[in-house]
Amino acid sequence: MNIAAITRKRRFHISLWARISLVVSGIIFLCFCGFGLYTARQQEQLALQEITQITRAVSANVNAAVTTEILEERLDNIEVVLIRLAMIKYIAEIIVTDNNGRVLSHIKRRHVLQSSGKTIDAPTPIYHSAKELIALGKHLNLQQTHFAQSAERLSYTSEIRRGNRIGMVMVSASLLDLPAIRQAIYVDTFYAALIAMLASTLLLNLGLRRTVKALASTTHFASSLTEQRGAQLTLASNIHEIEELVSAINSMSSDLAQQHAMLKDSEVRKNAIMQAALDCVITTDAQGMIIDFNQAAQSCFGYRLEEVLGREMAEVIIPPAMREAHRQGMARFLATGESKVLGKRIELTAVRRNLQEFPVELAIISFVSNGQRYFCGYLRDITMKKAIEAESAWSAKALMQIMREKEYQKFALDQHSIVSICDANGRITYANQKFTDISGYSSEQLLAETHALLKSGVHDPAFYREMWRCISSGQVWHGQLANRRHDGVIYWVAATIVPWLDDEGHPYQYVAIQTDITEQKAIEHALEQSRQRELETGYEIQQTLLWGEIPHKLGNLQIATHSEASQGVDGDFFGFTRYSDTCFEMLVGDVMGKGIPAAMIGAAIKNCYSQCLVQLLVENKTSDESGPQLPSPAAIVNAMHQEMTERLISLNSFVTLALYRIDLAQRSITYVNAGHTPGLLVGSEKNFVQPLLGANVPIGVQTQEVYEEVRLAIDDSTMLLAYSDGITETRDSNRQEFGEDRLAASIAESNRVNLPAAQTLLKLRNELRQFAEFRKLLDDQTAVLIAFPKPSAGEASQPISKLAETICEVIDIPWQLRALGALRQNIFAIANKYAMHEEKRDGLILAAFETATNIIRHSKRPFSDSSLSCRISHIGNALEVQLLYVGNVYVPTTIAEPDFSGDSDGGFGLFIIEQAVERVIYSTPLPGVGSVRLIQLLEPRERVSKFPDLATTAETTLTADFVSR
Repeated sequence: MNIAAITRKRRFHISLWARISLVVSGIIFLCFCGFGLYTARQQEQLALQEITQITRAVSANVNAAVTTEILEERLDNIEVVLIRLAMIKYIAEIIVTDNNGRVLSHIKRRHVLQSSGKTIDAPTPIYHSAKELIALGKHLNLQQTHFAQSAERLSYTSEIRRGNRIGMVMVSASLLDLPAIRQAIYVDTFYAALIAMLASTLLLNLGLRRTVKALASTTHFASSLTEQRGAQLTLASNIHEIEELVSAINSMSSDLAQQHAMLKDSEVRKNAIMQAALDCVITTDAQGMIIDFNQAAQSCFGYRLEEVLGREMAEVIIPPAMREAHRQGMARFLATGESKVLGKRIELTAVRRNLQEFPVELAIISFVSNGQRYFCGYLRDITMKKAIEAESAWSAKALMQIMREKEYQKFALDQHSIVSICDANGRITYANQKFTDISGYSSEQLLAETHALLKSGVHDPAFYREMWRCISSGQVWHGQLANRRHDGVIYWVAATIVPWLDDEGHPYQYVAIQTDITEQKAIEHALEQSRQRELETGYEIQQTLLWGEIPHKLGNLQIATHSEASQGVDGDFFGFTRYSDTCFEMLVGDVMGKGIPAAMIGAAIKNCYSQCLVQLLVENKTSDESGPQLPSPAAIVNAMHQEMTERLISLNSFVTLALYRIDLAQRSITYVNAGHTPGLLVGSEKNFVQPLLGANVPIGVQTQEVYEEVRLAIDDSTMLLAYSDGITETRDSNRQEFGEDRLAASIAESNRVNLPAAQTLLKLRNELRQFAEFRKLLDDQTAVLIAFPKPSAGEASQPISKLAETICEVIDIPWQLRALGALRQNIFAIANKYAMHEEKRDGLILAAFETATNIIRHSKRPFSDSSLSCRISHIGNALEVQLLYVGNVYVPTTIAEPDFSGDSDGGFGLFIIEQAVERVIYSTPLPGVGSVRLIQLLEPRERVSKFPDLATTAETTLTADFVSR
């Protein structure tokens, strides 16, 4: 039904313009009426206030004017005054009495008809004179000041006083004008509302004319969509809603056209499905004449489509003996609507064209289309199904045989495996002989117990919780278990636990099948120990061949290294070559791949570097005594490239490397980067990070590559970091990489607080481990950090007030108590160098030893190879020993004097430290980094007192500057 037909069915409707006009007119009328009511009320209130004020003012004037006249009984004067005051607007009546209530004067306004026909109010005395009022003896009981208001007037009574009260005055005002004011406002409001309604109706008519016309055009177009599917309406309108409606109707027209096409396509698909169906589909009309006969039916019954169309289905596929019953059933359904076969699956016999009868499964449905009844039958040849059913009896017999075989299989399983069955609560209900033999428990001891009886303590509680979670959720669990025999011996089994589920999918018992693998586990343990020994041997070889020894005695230069393999042995390597006390080279690299092959290639690269360096030195040897000239880093790398590239290509491998030459005398770095991770040059200034980039490919990639070098100047307090990509590519749980920015920020942060190189690398490793959430390494990690020292600011002879500082030495001490001897030796040597007093020296050594001992005992180190760093500095007339470490920061809260009575232990260490040195400062320069500074004067205080300036300056330094630092 189209839109026009729907519209015609409505008995009454109002146009859009009329609806909007009624709504707008009603709103305007209500607004004006509301405003009129509000205005009338306000004007009435204002008029009432005005009348009240006039009444009060007239009363005050009467009071002031007649006081003397009352006292002197000049009653005529009172009347004159009252007549003049009664002329004021709204005043209707004025009465004056003496103190006894006798009326002295009474003026009341009355209506006077003028010649023009209008009536006016004029004040006129009720009586001709006051004497007559007195003679009449008229009294009013006016005793107190008050207001009185009725519907017609407002009265105000007040006292007339000259010291005491001498009379009363009552002034009344007329309220008859208030309704007239209200009525005038109502009339004006009504006429204004009518004018506004007419104006709005006219404006709406002008504004909505085009809109209504557009809607009429749209309605006419929509009513014809069924006849002209796909047509598009073109309507010019500047109203957004009209444009949206036109767009929606155009979209509906397109959809109708598309749906019509889809309907045709659906018809085609339906025919295709019918023809491709594996079941026979036969459609007939109400008389049983065939109107559709799909391909499967043609193949099954042997007829072509044109041979059966229009023929009765009974004579085509139903055997002769059953045709009459079929016709009677059709007639009964058409007459009564009752059928025994419609909507059901039935089995009967059909006949092919060659008169061969065969069993079929039939389902018939009835449907009505365009008022006509049709029947659709689905037939399936079940000859094979009947053959299968014929074999069911034999299958039952075979099942009994299988059950007997299962009994034999169970017997065989019990002879080989350890079998147990538990109920839903995990209590043992069955244990075979193998189970009792290997566990040492009897069947009586095992029944009603849980497998917790066999717990060995090898597995943690989480292991058993996960196993129980798995099987209680209906899943099969596979794994290896360590159990404990009755005699305490541990044995291993490979177990499979299968839950048996009820109809609701809940386990009602568990079957555990186990195999004794104790001997296998012993062999695996031996193999693991053998592999561990191989890894340890490989690690020792790696330390010897791939990790070079750090050069010593290079001024105050600090070098720290770290390398950790993801598979025990890796292809990362580094090495150092010392040319002089101020010049050395560092080679770092990474071989493609992991394990022993990568390590062997790395060792070959280092060997090639040494050979090329020696060869170039020999070639550069001069005839004079100046010695051979050092080859440039570019010359060395190009020589290695010529030697190794073709070999690496043949091995399908390549090597990234970087060669850095550091010249402390020239304060410069010259480097060649062959595809290696760019080094980082980090300065002490904030945000100064310079990556040492290179434009060359790795060695083993291109035979024609020419490697070039870059030279840079070294600033003071700078750190150089060379690292492998395993550091920056460390990932967290969200697959986010650690990245170069975090790496540079970590090194720069350590450099800003002057953290030693060894502690800087430990801090970086701790951050990497926390970032990766303590997961196993996925790639090899190697880092080499070189910290260039600050220049010396002077010697001890300079004034101490300048706080001249010379870093004497930074040493790294293993995290072991037995390694603290090196700490004593270094402090002893430095103290003697600066002629520290013997008592002060011994106190400083004792305090440093106790502090290091407390750190090792009380602070948990993050790594097994963690170390302490000791910086010994000469500052003016004092030595400072600073211990730095990465771990749980150890800061004592209070230091109490020890108990010397012998009743308690401990408390001596911190007390000794405080007493042995001038000042102890505990701090945390960075999160996770601890610092303890021990400050000791070179001379005792009584000896320093011989030099007042020096003593005063030293005391000021110790109490102020050291704390701020």
